[in-house]
Amino acid sequence: MSGARFIPMSPGDQHSDAPATQPVRSDVERNRGRILAAARTVFGRDGLGASMASVARETGVGIATVFRHFPTKEALVAAVFSDRMDAYADAVATALEDPDPGTDSLATSRRPAPCGPPTTASPTS
Repeated sequence: MSGARFIPMSPGDQHSDAPATQPVRSDVERNRGRILAAARTVFGRDGLGASMASVARETGVGIATVFRHFPTKEALVAAVFSDRMDAYADAVATALEDPDPGTDSLATSRRPAPCGPPTTASPTS
């Protein structure tokens, strides 16, 4: 063999000469991002009942690749929503620190739009 080494995948089988932490390969990091993006699309389209296989198909990778990154569907769902939940938590923390959040122009610009079609005033003749 040309210098290739077999490194077992189970955590208990570690070589003493193997580095304790290895940097994440760029393709692994790229695949993780692609899986998360595809999962957002699939869950948005099909709901949280969508299968891991659907996410794999949307990503263009095998299902084993999805399971290597996210061993359970719950782990994938948590990862999909974690960045958004972190942003919400940060926004809440910022609002709670402000003694008068109603005066903050950023806070007022982030108010959700009202439900339903926009209303327009019709001219009366």
